[in-house]
Order: sequence, then C-alpha cells, then structure tokens
Amino acid sequence: MATPFPTPTGVVHIRLLHNLATSTNYGSGFDMSYSNGPPGADDMSILAAAVGVAYGAHLSPLLWAEFSLAEVQISDLAHPETVSGLSTVVHAGTRSGVPLPLSVTACLSKSINRRYRGSRPRMELPWGVLGDEASNESWDPAFISAANAAWVAFIAALVGTNFGPCTVGAEVSVSYIGQPYTVVSTSTSGRPQIRGTKKNPPEVFSVTASQLNARFGSQRRRLGRS
Repeated sequence: MATPFPTPTGVVHIRLLHNLATSTNYGSGFDMSYSNGPPGADDMSILAAAVGVAYGAHLSPLLWAEFSLAEVQISDLAHPETVSGLSTVVHAGTRSGVPLPLSVTACLSKSINRRYRGSRPRMELPWGVLGDEASNESWDPAFISAANAAWVAFIAALVGTNFGPCTVGAEVSVSYIGQPYTVVSTSTSGRPQIRGTKKNPPEVFSVTASQLNARFGSQRRRLGRS
C-alpha cells in the first residue's frame, strides 16, 4: 500500500520488538494519541525509553525468562516525514516455566468506539509458557486475567508521559481504508479481491477495551523456512 495520509490529530505508533532467541526480532504495535507538539526524533526516543521502562514494570512478568523486549520504535503518524525514535534498552522477561513453540502467540484484541464490519485491531505478543495453557488451543483463565490487568497498567503508566513538547494521551486505533470498495482480479491467481479506498484523512478511534483472546494466536513465520 502507498504511504498513508497523515492523521488529522497527534498519534504515535509504538512498536515493541522482542528477542525470542532467534536471529530476527519480532514485533507488534499499537497507537497512542498525544497533545501539543509536534515531537522531534529525539523526543520520540525519550518516549521509546519510557515505553521500555513501563514494559519492564508491567509486562515482563508475562514474558518467558529467556526472551526479552529488545527494541522500541516510535513513529509520528501525524508527521510521517519525521525520523522515528528508537530505544534499544533490553527488558528481560521474568516468567519461569517451559516455553511454548515460537509460533504460539497471545493475541490481544482491541475494541473501538464505533460499530463496523471486519477484523478488530490486535497485537500478537510472545507471552505465556506451557503452564499457562488450559488446553492444546487455549489459555488458562488466570493467565488471561493477569494479561488483561497488566496491559491496563502498562497503558496507564504511559498516559501523561511528557516527551519534548508533547504529552501522551489515550490509546487509539487508526483506520486507513474504507468505502467505496471495489472488486479486482489479481494478476497472479486471477481470483477476485475486494479492495477499499484510502481515507484522506485517516480516522482515529478511541480504544475502549483490550482483551486477550482465549484461543492461541499464531505467527508461523517465526518458525522459519523448513
């Protein structure tokens, strides 16, 4: 997809990259609003470091002890021309137990303040160990409750954080594609696909709740090629 239009209000995209004892760091991201600004690259690096500290305080207990948060990247979606901020401070996991396959993820789904069709905003996170299973396909309810509470605490720790002239606001989700939709045929398979139209400007919605899915998520690409 071509570079999206800037958001009409201040939004930063925060990407969490984890070291899973492989040659590649794997990440997932979420969006937060901000007031004032705009921030510079150095300001966003300050925020990236604060995100790492908050992760270590609230989310590291969900991460197996041999894994770690290795990098935090911050991008300003309102001003995409600004260089991204970066923090490479390592925050190790503290959860003991037997690790799950790298392809198994904890899928954190997010609800927004509107009705719509389609998939919800979500994150695929490398949390949990074998002892957190309820079955071969689902998480134990106690682990779900712990993860939900930890995410709430993590977001609360970020709200109000100052980075340069900016202050972090609530968690949000950005919608870039919408109506009208058209049916097109792909050049490779010939199968029809439904494609939307890029919104100008994108829509920004408040995240009203985050919930860890009971069923395991899956990121099979983490297993590498056979």
